[in-house]
Amino acid sequence: MRQFPAILSCSPLQPMPPCLRLTRLETSMGICSTVKDPETLGYSEDSHLHQILWLVRLNRDTLTHLELEYLHLMNPRAVRDLCRTVSQLHRLQALRVSAESMTLRTNGRTILETFLQSCPESLIKLKVGHWENKQAFVGDGLDPVAEDWDFDLGPLILREAPLYDVKRLCVPSVVHDKDWAPTLRSFLGQCPAITSLQILTNNGRASIGIEPVLISIGELCPQVSILSFPSGCFGVHLTRIMEGLTTQGLDTLLCRYGTDLGHKAMDLAWTRHSISLRRVEFICCRRVHSGAIQSALTTCRGLEVFKIIDSLEQLRYIALRIDDAVRSEWVCTNIRELRIAVWITADGRDPAYFEDPGKRTWIEEERQHWDNLGRLYTQIGALTSLEILDLKAAGELNYVSDIPHTETSLPGLLALDDPANGKIGYLSKLAGLTKLRELRGSFVWTNPEAKKRIDEDEVDWFVDNLPALELAMFMHKRDYIDGGYTLPGPHQSLRRKRPGLKLVHYDPSMDYSQYQQGWNW
Repeated sequence: MRQFPAILSCSPLQPMPPCLRLTRLETSMGICSTVKDPETLGYSEDSHLHQILWLVRLNRDTLTHLELEYLHLMNPRAVRDLCRTVSQLHRLQALRVSAESMTLRTNGRTILETFLQSCPESLIKLKVGHWENKQAFVGDGLDPVAEDWDFDLGPLILREAPLYDVKRLCVPSVVHDKDWAPTLRSFLGQCPAITSLQILTNNGRASIGIEPVLISIGELCPQVSILSFPSGCFGVHLTRIMEGLTTQGLDTLLCRYGTDLGHKAMDLAWTRHSISLRRVEFICCRRVHSGAIQSALTTCRGLEVFKIIDSLEQLRYIALRIDDAVRSEWVCTNIRELRIAVWITADGRDPAYFEDPGKRTWIEEERQHWDNLGRLYTQIGALTSLEILDLKAAGELNYVSDIPHTETSLPGLLALDDPANGKIGYLSKLAGLTKLRELRGSFVWTNPEAKKRIDEDEVDWFVDNLPALELAMFMHKRDYIDGGYTLPGPHQSLRRKRPGLKLVHYDPSMDYSQYQQGWNW
């Protein structure tokens, strides 16, 4: 039920048929235009919301799912009408509401507290979100006396009983109100059966005084198995939450914009959920220590998805260092999706000793480094359930002298081992990845270092050993010209032999889509 000025101006409104006995209703209050069209100058968001809520009340006896998106709740009457309506939906199981961020910055705690206490006891899923309206459209509104449309709707009766059936909960933060944290704690205490919890933040900032609430999640919601950790908080809070949850109870962990996720405290946290934990995502975190990554891969046997993604290209702060990577055996043999950065060399490129494939001039340190490379790639090749591998080369990126992961290839990985013909490499270590569908990250065939080591033997290896491969990031953006790629010899050969294989270059939107994905609600 979204208002489109262009539609309003070109066609008359048609009578709406009776909408009775609805079980599901999804509506949106968004306005597509930032220009005050003459047709919308008299538009009142309050009256529009009132009409929608009237329709909701008509179906109070049948509605089980309700979504009200992009609400403007600046008027107290709109808040009262919303809360009255929601409190009457005694069969409602799933409720999703989003309000303008400005609303939460001004009267957020009062609005949220009233709304949460109005939710019916029948709820199983509740999501309260917020949205940023940078160019708000403001209509004329209602006259507070002549059109006070809620004067005869009676008192607002708040719920007193706990929400025993709520399993999935998503609530926002009220950043500037110190009293919001106690309110949130009180509400969490009313939902003892929560299994999925997400605490949103406003503009990447957490609420004042939120830390004690986070630490108490295990006590307040002991059955939580899916946890979205709020941004703006520190790793120590994350570990204390995980330690407070039921042993082997956590299934999914999502952390966005977290800070300083250290490894020492994480060791015990991973161990506490080493069997149950299946999905871990660290998205746009400022720092994820290498030891914390290593500990997860060597402790959590049940892992199926493990992602560490940074939109700002600061890979060195979230990378797994090679010495950590090979310290112990990775036990997550059922993992299907792995997206991490690895620190192999200081600049993310092939080390200088690669120029001597006969190894005659190698010093002991270089031989050890080469052996560690083999151990790392062996670890990856042993993950035979992998379907998506996104492996980026991290380094001390200097935009003057070094090249980013989007232009390089992982040292020693794209070539087969053939010293007699002047080549050394560990490509054969990946032969076990027969289920691999997507190969992303630092696998660019067209950079100068890779070109010297890739020929027809490597092409045949990819054709014969990775039968499920559908997409490979072998290209660089500069290779894409006028809607197509300029393909060097090996690429042309690969395309002939595997015509269904999609060759692509790195696109920031690929990572962007990962960290913009909402919680699976």
